[in-house]
Amino acid sequence: MDPVIERISKIVSDLRMSDRAFETSINKSSGYLNALRKKNSSPSVKVVLDIANTHTDYNLLWILTGNGPMKTKEAMLNEPEAHYNVSIERNLKKLNQKLDAVKKQNDKILKQLDLAKGKS
Repeated sequence: MDPVIERISKIVSDLRMSDRAFETSINKSSGYLNALRKKNSSPSVKVVLDIANTHTDYNLLWILTGNGPMKTKEAMLNEPEAHYNVSIERNLKKLNQKLDAVKKQNDKILKQLDLAKGKS
């Protein structure tokens, strides 16, 4: 598949849109993307510009060349916190597991101290 179409497909996926909804958003007819994929063809510069102007979170240079980040700096700064919350939740779960292990170890030590006091 043409690299530009691969990157456009990544945008469609990232937007969680159907091909049809994306085609409508850039004023293209139904099946436009699929036709490009089948022909292993690149979209015109006008179409790429329409994509960049309509979906402004995506980096025009990346769409055309694959260089740089997929999203613009502004888009990356405005990403929903939910993306980061997943990572925080994972780390919190790991920390809680470690805390539980420390508590169990602490309980064992306290029991051993109680036994030692009883023997003295």
